[in-house]
Amino acid sequence: MNDPRLLRLVNLYQLAAAIVMATTAVFIARDRALAVFCGGLLMAANFWSIRELIKRTLQPGGLRALYAVGLMLKFFAVMGVMAALLLVANLDALGFMIGLCSLFLGVTAGMTHMSVIARSQASAQGI
Repeated sequence: MNDPRLLRLVNLYQLAAAIVMATTAVFIARDRALAVFCGGLLMAANFWSIRELIKRTLQPGGLRALYAVGLMLKFFAVMGVMAALLLVANLDALGFMIGLCSLFLGVTAGMTHMSVIARSQASAQGI
């Protein structure tokens, strides 16, 4: 679980899931497709920024507290962007939430990918 490759895979699979979900929404509910894409894109950016800030927070050095404050400020920034997209840009709330759920697909796909890699490496070593 501490493998940085897993977090990169989750981020890539999540972004791919958001694109697939938005493309599917174009054919199923065209009015929600933009909201699905924006929700997925926001969640991908959020996950990437969390990954980078936590990586820097856990590195030895004197800026740990600064990065911890950065995590808190990032939370408020994401909430502000969500409010702006839903209230000002008037995106569809259901489509936006569906896009946010693409993170769960990314986590599932990333964990499955790492599990398959671990299993194939174990069988190659004869374990």
